[in-house]
Amino acid sequence: MAIQTTTHDDILRHHAPQPPEFVTIDEPTVQSGGSIWRGSFEPSDNLTIELLALTASDGWVEVKWSKPTTTIGVQFNGDSNDGWARILVDGKELWTENTYGSRGNFRKYVELSGLPQAPHTVRVEATGEAGTQGGGAHVTVSAFGWGAVSSAGQDSTIFMPVIMDK
Repeated sequence: MAIQTTTHDDILRHHAPQPPEFVTIDEPTVQSGGSIWRGSFEPSDNLTIELLALTASDGWVEVKWSKPTTTIGVQFNGDSNDGWARILVDGKELWTENTYGSRGNFRKYVELSGLPQAPHTVRVEATGEAGTQGGGAHVTVSAFGWGAVSSAGQDSTIFMPVIMDK
């Protein structure tokens, strides 16, 4: 089975679709090491999001899921100081990309599906490679997700037919 990668925009917001479970980086099941920094971020909708920045190539953060799943995810919060990251699942690198975002624009949830139905360890590492346009090499993570993102709870738009007289 091939691994599928789907990128969702900023799913920590209240109106966004969600995976069945989230583990934020400030929960005790999340382990980290190397060069890291902790802080928080307050987007415009009065939501406080805890952040963990991997500030050098020795920085890492991981969570071990005890429940079996075929889909996991990582919520990034990259800004102009962020660079390249990799996601490893059970020790195998499955995703590598630049998390640079001008003014916090890489608020992306990276979902990896098609995994074997099993418990998984999900780890994010900074590669040490700087982002684009003079960005730094930090990698900022705020949460891990278990299970597939659902479209439930998304705002729906209904289009009504328009009838015009000639």
